[in-house]
Amino acid sequence: GTILVAADGMRWKRLYLGNIDAGWFGVAGTGDLSTALSAAINAADGVTIELPDGVINLLEPLTLTAWKYSLEGRKNERGAHAYAANPSYANTIIKYRPTVPGTPLISRSDTSTGTGVIGPFEHRNITFDVAGNDLAAFGSVLPVADGTGEKYIFGVRFHGCTWQATGVDRASDSTGVITRTGQILVDMIKCFESEFIDCSAFGSDIQLRFTGCDRPVT
Repeated sequence: GTILVAADGMRWKRLYLGNIDAGWFGVAGTGDLSTALSAAINAADGVTIELPDGVINLLEPLTLTAWKYSLEGRKNERGAHAYAANPSYANTIIKYRPTVPGTPLISRSDTSTGTGVIGPFEHRNITFDVAGNDLAAFGSVLPVADGTGEKYIFGVRFHGCTWQATGVDRASDSTGVITRTGQILVDMIKCFESEFIDCSAFGSDIQLRFTGCDRPVT
């Protein structure tokens, strides 16, 4: 990360200009990188995190303490390439297969006492493969009235992203009820100045849901 520990126990602080390389936090390889990516986001304090080429495998939702972040993948300047038989302009793929199905990869809300603004939350040039799971939930899911302490979210932004969210049908053995998952890719409540630019989605009946938001830029 940004703090390096030598073999003799000495601690060094990394000096850098510009963006943060996700690889500093161990975002590399083919294993579960949920903890590494969460650590990078929490340490960056809103500084842009550059993600590597290839597939970033995540088996758990991101555990975030940061109230703003910026993720930037690698863009394919030569044009679209195929990923899971669908076109994408991003060479960075976040592949999310949670151990608890249906859990959103990203969840950010704050209903603590007091008012304020949180965000922005930026995503650029990334293919999200969530396979039947929700991608992100921004804002409170509780019916908190205006003026009672809910913090508003500004700047949920997706630029040049592709969403893969093939719905999964599950039939209950006891009731025969079919539950559909992967229906909502991005769910936003009381979010403002959002942007969805040059994005595409495949395999989800409902891509975006807005509640109490202003009209996003598309």
